Amino acid sequence: MLNFVLAESALELVPKEIRKQPAVSSDARRREKDSSEILLDRSFHHSAMAKLKDSEKRGRPDLVHGALLSVTGTPLYLEGKVRVYVHTYDDVVVEVLPKTRIPKSYLRFRGLMEQVLSGKGDRLV
Repeated sequence: MLNFVLAESALELVPKEIRKQPAVSSDARRREKDSSEILLDRSFHHSAMAKLKDSEKRGRPDLVHGALLSVTGTPLYLEGKVRVYVHTYDDVVVEVLPKTRIPKSYLRFRGLMEQVLSGKGDRLV
């Protein structure tokens, strides 16, 4: 069995210290969600992220999505010989259950991760 771990991945909900920043609040309002329930994403929240500690290694859920698509598309994963874990900047560990299909669309992936990280979904995808 092979374990694949994305350590300190750039996958997290918007931290408290920038939830009221204009870039974050407008993104949340547009998506009809609370700013505490959306993923930190440098593409949308770049101006607000300048105030964050370690900002250069945060807010890239698109990279996590790409890595998970790559790993879960391998023959070893499809045969059930690879376990996949995502360790986030906030020390949350998400286990991707065997045979789980990661959404190909980034927007669907983002919605799924927002549910998981906000506690509205299972910690195990």
